[in-house]
Amino acid sequence: MLITMCSFLTACGLGMECENRVLEEIPSPDRSMKIVLFSRECGATTGINPQATLLNSNENLPDESENVFIIDDGSAKVAWKDDATVLVIFTGGPHNFKRETEVKGVRIQYH
Repeated sequence: MLITMCSFLTACGLGMECENRVLEEIPSPDRSMKIVLFSRECGATTGINPQATLLNSNENLPDESENVFIIDDGSAKVAWKDDATVLVIFTGGPHNFKRETEVKGVRIQYH
């Protein structure tokens, strides 16, 4: 019974491993930070879900969800306007799941 239940939970995705696939990494103009655009993949049932995180320049992308935005059904481009502002442009009619306006002292502007 226990083995059957564990197999069922794994098949339903509760035991599934997720991983991040980096799409783009852009350093800030002063090179102290970087914004990383990535997709979090959790198996065949997970759709395309662009996400972004702000990191210090010497940090690696952690294997977890993001801290700036998560979208579904679309794509995103990111760029630094200056050392304290990131511009995010959504295309393709995305659904926003998370959309922060400031992270680590950096303003996030959306278009």
